[in-house]
Amino acid sequence: MNQSLLQSAWRAHQSGNLNEAARLYAECLRTNPGDADALYLLAQLHFQAGHLNEAERLAGEAARRRPAAPEIWFLRGSVQQQQNDHAAAFDSFGRALALQPRFPEVLVNRGGSLMMLKRYGDALADFDAALALNPNLAQAWNNRGNALSELGRHAEAADSYARVLALHPGIPQALVNRGTALLAMGRAADAHTSYDEALRADPANADALCGRANAAYEMRAYEAAAGDYAAVLRRSEEHT
Repeated sequence: MNQSLLQSAWRAHQSGNLNEAARLYAECLRTNPGDADALYLLAQLHFQAGHLNEAERLAGEAARRRPAAPEIWFLRGSVQQQQNDHAAAFDSFGRALALQPRFPEVLVNRGGSLMMLKRYGDALADFDAALALNPNLAQAWNNRGNALSELGRHAEAADSYARVLALHPGIPQALVNRGTALLAMGRAADAHTSYDEALRADPANADALCGRANAAYEMRAYEAAAGDYAAVLRRSEEHT
């Protein structure tokens, strides 16, 4: 009975009918409050809906009921990460990896929490480990670039952002990040080009506009820099 109800809930969940799915998951839990599958899936649903406290509570209960399930620890860590509880997220991701070491998505997420904890060398190690398992993870390449930038290794960071763009050409944030790394290397003209590309993809990107202004200033193109700085200020005033 409970399995059939759970399957109905999952079908509703997959089809995007979250209210019906939540009702059916709750019915499963009324029948069997310790059903780890229902707890986990309802936690996923609340995470999708942005109900972080409830998602964390349910994921925690699912982990208590089934502590050997790496996907539950991954979900709990992801929720804790969104709650900005990065120390707790680090621990949860570690539990997932202890159960399933070859889990690149967990490594990427744990690296993200390590970045927030300012443990940039450890974060870099996690991103490298993720990429050794799956070299096509654009997020891992981007985060790797961020870690290298924080460590002052700007040439390597620029190479990592280039790998993101090889996988997904034209992503504005990767273009901005590459521009920032190039500017830190003293390659202002190349940085300016990268910021230009970002602005073509996303004309409202304030980071790209500010970066292009900085690059123009370093190139002594003061009139162009002043125009971009003025545009940055106008946009800032519009949003205050």
